[in-house]
Amino acid sequence: MEKIVQEMLHQIIESKSYDEKQIEVYFSPQYIQVVNTTVLDFEGFKKHIQKLKAVVDSINLEILHTGVGDHCVFTNHRVHVVLKDQSSHYYKVMAMFVFEENKIIRCEELTYLVEGEGDNLGAVV
Repeated sequence: MEKIVQEMLHQIIESKSYDEKQIEVYFSPQYIQVVNTTVLDFEGFKKHIQKLKAVVDSINLEILHTGVGDHCVFTNHRVHVVLKDQSSHYYKVMAMFVFEENKIIRCEELTYLVEGEGDNLGAVV
């Protein structure tokens, strides 16, 4: 499961392009994501990823720590984002990914802006 989360973060989040087929490799159609106080279903999550690809020039993600439990993986990671306007933003993310049948079915995430200005990109749609 840990390897799946690491691959997903690099293949989906860091990628410059939107690939719905790639999302379906990692995520269940019943997927729910809770970011801070925002709840996204699977369709909302796909819109979130599309929006990120529209406003972001690059995303570099560094996983600092991981933990594995029964059917879940916890990550603590840093994210450096450069928007299309070339402004730079740093986020800290703590996330718990829950698995069912080898796919991510839920993510509970705390994302906060450490450096930069503007909206929190963790749940932008």
